[in-house]
Amino acid sequence: MAGGDLRQVPYPVVLYAYAHEKRSGVLKLKRQQLEKQIIFEEGVPVDCRSNLATETLGRFLVAQNKLPADKLAQFLSESYSRQVPLGELLIEHGVLTPYELFRTLQQNLARKLLDGFGWHDGEFGLSLDVPQVGSPLKVRVPQLVITGVMKFARQAEIDASVGPLIGRTLGLHPDPGFSIDEIRLAPKHAAVLEALKKRARIDQIADATQLPFEDITRLLYALAILGAAVPAEQIPKTAPPQQQPPPPPKPAPPQPAVAPAPRPAQSIDALRNDVMRVYLDYRRKDPFDLFGLADDATPLQINAAYLAFAKRFAPWPFGEDDELRALAEKAEEMFLAAAKAYALLSDPDERRSLASQRRTKAQARQAAPQQFTIKTDLLDPDVQYRKGIELKEQGKLREALTQFEFASDCDSQSGIYRAEAAYCRYLMSPFIPTGRKSLEELQEAIRIEPECGLAYFYAGEIHRALGDRANAEKNLRAANKLMAPDRRPIEALKALGVS
Repeated sequence: MAGGDLRQVPYPVVLYAYAHEKRSGVLKLKRQQLEKQIIFEEGVPVDCRSNLATETLGRFLVAQNKLPADKLAQFLSESYSRQVPLGELLIEHGVLTPYELFRTLQQNLARKLLDGFGWHDGEFGLSLDVPQVGSPLKVRVPQLVITGVMKFARQAEIDASVGPLIGRTLGLHPDPGFSIDEIRLAPKHAAVLEALKKRARIDQIADATQLPFEDITRLLYALAILGAAVPAEQIPKTAPPQQQPPPPPKPAPPQPAVAPAPRPAQSIDALRNDVMRVYLDYRRKDPFDLFGLADDATPLQINAAYLAFAKRFAPWPFGEDDELRALAEKAEEMFLAAAKAYALLSDPDERRSLASQRRTKAQARQAAPQQFTIKTDLLDPDVQYRKGIELKEQGKLREALTQFEFASDCDSQSGIYRAEAAYCRYLMSPFIPTGRKSLEELQEAIRIEPECGLAYFYAGEIHRALGDRANAEKNLRAANKLMAPDRRPIEALKALGVS
């Protein structure tokens, strides 16, 4: 699958296809002015670059209330002037711990990848020219597909794909190409997997789980993309197991003469930050920098630095505690990277070559120091949203709708942008057909962002205009809880005659 149209091959299908084939490359997505580049390493997304301002680390931190908006410009200026990555600077200033920065970077990457599930059209292509990635981030595609489809995929896309499965007995494929253990589901959704194991029709799954039909079809669509949910006739028939004599007992493994030394007692938080401080940028470093060595380091110094690093990040003393297992995996990555770095530095020819490359790069930096400038060509949906609000207040609804739609296209995970576009469209044509269509769009905004009080408020206003008092009151009361201290829902309830 080299490239194509997202209207014919939806984004989640493209995403899983590249992951399943364990591709290394860059998946390029383009939709009007929007562009994304997802970098895969052996089928695993490790980075996503876009031309959206809201997807930069700084803006993401502000949106997550982890950095005051008025401090962002200050930190960006210092980052550019000192040529220090923003994340490192935030650790240095105590805004984030190394572990918090890792979690934030991981969440930001996941958000950028999830945004593609809202793309209903556009083009995609694959480039095998993979840029160097210093980030150690990784995203599990099966879980990404489940989350993205359940939350962001269009219902029309779901219905068109699941429609042919209605009335057919479905089951769980024994070899879907990934481990079912890789995905995490809410207990109510895990019940769908149990029903598939027993084989059932969609109506039977609905009876067994008591889930909304929309939830069931969304999950089935995601599982079908992953090759897990299939018609029962496509499940391979296996021969009944033959009785085998029990295997002879295995001899007990010999115990080592000296057990590995336990890791010194250390709080979980301290241990996390110790590991993450190095893990976040180990891929950006060459062998000398990884061990903190000078270009002219002696073999004895190299040996000592490697042994200290290997002792610090040997994975086995971490233990099997759930909280430590993830850290052990990261320590293992660094432990193996250190072994490769040591192999290079131990070879005199390789060491001289690396030292020469470092000197050449240092001279190039001195001759032409890198100039850092703040990018101003990024698309910013918040700017379009604010323009839309101004135009709406001026009564220029058509122009306002264009701005809201652009903002929503740029950030498909924002309920507010969707809500403003839906209500503006209704105000332009305040009739029953438009009202029903706008209510569907507002329900979509609420599904994507359940805490979006504005979507409830506009839904209440449309229901009130259409004479549906019960749904008007229901939505306005929900809006009142979510929008406080905004008094618009209260005034609307008064106009409805509800105290």
